[in-house]
Amino acid sequence: MPEKKHVILADDHQLLRMALSDKLKEICISSGVDAVVDVAENGSELVERVRSNGYCLAFTDMSMPVMNGIDAIKMIREKNKVIPVYLLTSHEGMNRVAREAGATGYVLKDDIELVNELMERAVEVHLKKGYGHQYQDEMIKAILGQKNP
Repeated sequence: MPEKKHVILADDHQLLRMALSDKLKEICISSGVDAVVDVAENGSELVERVRSNGYCLAFTDMSMPVMNGIDAIKMIREKNKVIPVYLLTSHEGMNRVAREAGATGYVLKDDIELVNELMERAVEVHLKKGYGHQYQDEMIKAILGQKNP
C-alpha cells in the first residue's frame, strides 16, 4: 500500500483556504493519491508545519499577516530544498520575486480555473510521480506561463 502523502495550503482568508483545501482533497481523491491536506493561516505557521512534518507539496498565499508567503518560502528553503512550493497571489508580475525566494512557481489566484489546473498538475507530477521542487513538466510550465510573465 502506497504511503500517505501530506500537502499543506496557507492562506489567511478562511473561506478561500477552505475552498482551496477542499478542491485539493478532491483532486487527490480523483487522482488516486492517498493524501492528507492540512491548512495554515499565515506564513509563520506554514514554515513551522513544513519544518516539523513530512510535507510533499505546499501552496501559499503571498499577502498574509505575521509572515508573508515570500518570506515563508525563503525560510522553508533554508532547511528544505526539495518540497515544491507554489505561490498563489493576487499580485501580477511576481515571477522574478517568486523564483528568487525559491518558489517552484506562482499563479494568480483570481483565475480560479488556472489555480485548479495548477493544483491538478502539481498533484500528478509531485505526488503521483514523486518529482521534487526543481522539476516542472511542460504542462506546469504552460500553466505558469499563461499569465505570469
